[in-house]
Order: sequence, then C-alpha cells, then structure tokens
Amino acid sequence: MSRVVPLLTQASRLRKAGDLAGAERFLRQALLIDAAHAAAWHQLGEVLLAQRRAPDALAALDQAVRRRPDSAPAHADRALALAAASRPAEAEAALRAAIAIDPKLARAWLELGMLLASQRRFGASIAPLTRACELSPGDAEARLALAQSISQASCRTRALPHFRRAVELGRSPRAMAALAECLLGLGRADESFTLLREAAAMDTSDVSIRVAEARALESLGRMDEALELLRPLAEAPDATPGVVAQFAMSARSTALADRARDLLLGFMTRTNPNSPGMVGLQYALGGYLEDQGDYAGAFACFKRANDLLPQTFDAQAAATQTDDVINSFSPERFAALPRSSRQDRTPVFIVGMPRSGTTLLERILDGHPDVTGVGELDTLPMLAQSIPSRLGVSTSSYRNLDAATPEFMDSLADEYLASIRSLAPAARRVVDKMPHNFMHVGLIALMLPGASIIHNRRHPLDTCLSCYTTWLRTSHDYAVSLGGLVAAYRDYHRLMAHWSTLLGDRLIEIRYRDVVADTEGGARRIIGSIGLDWHDSCLNFHSRSGVVTTASVQQVRKPIYSTSRDRWKNYEPFIGELIEGLRDLL
Repeated sequence: MSRVVPLLTQASRLRKAGDLAGAERFLRQALLIDAAHAAAWHQLGEVLLAQRRAPDALAALDQAVRRRPDSAPAHADRALALAAASRPAEAEAALRAAIAIDPKLARAWLELGMLLASQRRFGASIAPLTRACELSPGDAEARLALAQSISQASCRTRALPHFRRAVELGRSPRAMAALAECLLGLGRADESFTLLREAAAMDTSDVSIRVAEARALESLGRMDEALELLRPLAEAPDATPGVVAQFAMSARSTALADRARDLLLGFMTRTNPNSPGMVGLQYALGGYLEDQGDYAGAFACFKRANDLLPQTFDAQAAATQTDDVINSFSPERFAALPRSSRQDRTPVFIVGMPRSGTTLLERILDGHPDVTGVGELDTLPMLAQSIPSRLGVSTSSYRNLDAATPEFMDSLADEYLASIRSLAPAARRVVDKMPHNFMHVGLIALMLPGASIIHNRRHPLDTCLSCYTTWLRTSHDYAVSLGGLVAAYRDYHRLMAHWSTLLGDRLIEIRYRDVVADTEGGARRIIGSIGLDWHDSCLNFHSRSGVVTTASVQQVRKPIYSTSRDRWKNYEPFIGELIEGLRDLL
C-alpha cells in the first residue's frame, strides 16, 4: 500500500471531526512523499477552502486539476475557490468544464446556478438549478435555490410550489422563512405569519426571520405588534442596518417616531456611507426629513440611496420592447388575432405606474362584499412569458400570437381564472393590481374579454417622485435615477395612449386626483364600472383589516389625505431633469 493512502485517510478523519489544521498537516506530509498525488492536492484544496484561505486553496486545486484534468469534482471545487477569490467568470468556466466532463454531477449544476444567482443573473440560473433538482430530487438546498431564483425573476406564483417542496424536504427555519416571504409577496400574510412564528421558535438567533415576522404583522394591519417586535431588535448592540431601517420606516408617524429617528441617526454615524446597508437607512432618513419640511436634506438622502443601488436600466431596450408591444397589437393585427370565448367578469385589473394610487383603488374595491383584492399577482406576466414555449417558438414578441388559436387563448384564460379562484373562490370580482400589467393589456383584452381593465393615472411628477423616494423591487430598476424614470414614464404613457385608442371605452380611466378630491363620487364610478351596485362599506377602507403587502402599506391604513397631491412642488429645485423630460406630458 502506498505510504500516502494512510495519511489521506487520517486527514479525512480529522476533517470530519472539525480539525482542519490537523488535516492540513497530514495532507502536506502526503505531498512531501508524492508531490504529484492529485487526490492529496484535491483534499488539501478542500481543507484550505473550508478555512476560508481562498488563494491557497486555489493554488492547491490548480495542482489537482493539472494532474487530473478529467476530474469533474476537482474542477467544481476549483470553481468554489475562484468564486471565493472574486473571480466569477473563471468560476463559471470551471463549473462548465466540470459539467462537460460529468453531466450528471448534480453539485456542479447547483453551484453554477447559485453562482449565476449571486450575480443577480436569476433568469440564467433557473436552467442549471432545475437540472440540479432533476439529478438530485431530494436535495432541499437545490430546491430552495431554484425557488429563490424563480421568485427573484418576478414569478412568485411559479416559485411557490418549489418553496413548498423545499420545506417538505427539510423543514429548516431558512426554508420556512423563504416560503413565508413568497407567501407574503402573494398577499397570503396569515399563512406567512404562521410559518415565520414557527421558524422564529426554531431559530431564535436569526434576526431576519423576526424582521420578516414584523413585516407580516404590518401587512395584516397589526402595527403595534410589529413595532413591539422590532424595537428591541433595533435597540440591540448588534443591530443590523436592515433592522434599524425597518424599525424607522415602520415607526414613522407613530409615537415611537422620535426614538426611531434617534436610533437611525446614531446608527448611520457608525456605518460606512458606501455600504449596501446604507440604502434602507437613507430612504428612512429621507422620510423623516421630509416630515420636518427639510426637502433639500430629504432629497439628498433619497439620491444617496438610489445611487447605491445597481444602475442596470437600459432605456433603449425598454423603448424597443414598448415599440414591439405597440406594433404587435396594431389595430389591424389586433382585429385579426384569436380571442378566447371566456366571458367571465370575475377578473378586475388595475394597471398604471407604480406609486400611482393602485393600492387605494384596490382597497376601495375590496370594501365591497362581492369583491376581493388579491394584491399584485405575477400570474399574468408568467402566462405572457410562457407563450413562446407553449407555441413552440423561440422569440418572445407578442407577434407570436399570430400562431395562436381560440382554443389556445381559452387555455390561458382558464389557467388565469383557476389561479384567482383559488385565492378568492366566493368572490364575484377579484382584483389583480399588478401595476406593470399595462404591458399586457392587449393580451387581457384577447384572453379575458369579460374582464374589467382600470387604468389609474396620477400626476406624472408625483408618480415619478414617489417611485424615486421609495425602495421598490429590483425589477423597477428604472426608478433609481431621474433619467430612468423619464424614459420609463414616457414608454408607459405612449403605451397607454395606444391601448386607449385600441380599446376605447373598454379601458376604464380613473384619475387619482379626482378620487382624492371626491372619494365617494370616484368610488361610485369605479364600482359601477365593474358591474356592481354601490355599497357604503367601500368608503371605510382605512379602518378595515386586510392584507396589504405593497409599499403603500401604511398610507392605506389612514383616511384619504391630499398632501400627496403636488408633492413634487416641494422638490422642484432638485428634480429639474424630471420636469424637463416630462414637460410636454404635464
């Protein structure tokens, strides 16, 4: 027997026992005996990687790969070392080399998917993570990673069964909290809160679970309980930026506002101004300064927050996409496209720019006993995204609908209707307030000819300013710069003008300003437009319980107020780029 083998065996035992330094000693002894031993170099690389010594680990794994270029596990571990050394492109190449050698190495697929996700390439990460789950169906980590990537790619509905499966495979606090976050985003705050309570009991040290629990409480309208949970976390010596920012945002306009502001200011003096954790803190401080009338200071905070976020918006690509939608639904093409036979009046869509008042309209509608609001569903965007694969084509343009049939449109309609009925089986009307469904109004008109489509409009500058001063999801990357907002708003405006010309009275136009000025009159018109009789409970939206999971969670718990009108005037000296870019639309 080679003298190296016993040394490798002993090193493996020490490594399993947690004695990494001891394992390293035996491995280096083995390499003194045989410096060309690929397995010894590989194990040494793994041990050094476990000690977070990425450069040393990479050197060892380079040796392992050089001596065994056909070893897929060695390439995969070398990729981990490259990723730890902040060399993601080389790590990706190493993982693809491992997969080329052994296409059935599940962990290489998993690591590739997780590497892509770490670069926010969520769409690209879905295929390798799906393959990892196929090769290792019992791997809870792979299933959770897949669910998270699908969710981050703005398809929570599609992600939900994967989150549930991850919890079934391993009921860990991390998996349960991830499922709860998905449920909260889908408006299922009760179920989310129950899961978070269980996860928090299982892992009392994970502060992020407690913060998520507080957000679920806030969504349910249980603000006092949310603040009671957040305050000790924010006051703790080891508080994180996220906890302090969440407490400050939640406590604004409450009796704890002064305490929260003091905590916020103190924490910011101890935090690197360029760290990612400053984003939420700057947004929160901006809100407090606005409340004090310090608009210059508030805008400076909002700008610093936005400048710290990824600047990924491509205005030209967005304009091209809008052009494609308009051309795909030209009057001539629209008249010739197939239509569904489903005349169901249950769906009600509220579309418009984010922060334009869509949540207010949903809450007014939800007050009617025959209506249920289900929040911002990603069901319609998911169906739209699936059309090319269903039709067997490779391009994502709506021009693909030329190949559709009435039966195909029926199948899309049935899938959407089944989705909303699962959320509100007894409701005569179900409100989906995903604002960016304005991209899909043409599809709605063809797929659900009985649906109501409400377009909510707010003053362009108030809308864009509200987007800029609110921390929106990463899918709203246009909102982190005034120039991006100008481009996005102009695309939205011309697309809605197209839909208005195409659909006429089928598109119900509502102005936020009119609803604020005459709430009952506006509410009566909205209720009548969806074919229902008036009910006085529609005016009690602010005092009603119910789930709100959008950025408007605090505003809709209050009576309608007019201070949000012409808010832009307070910031006029600082938003010149916005004013000039939208002047012809004002």
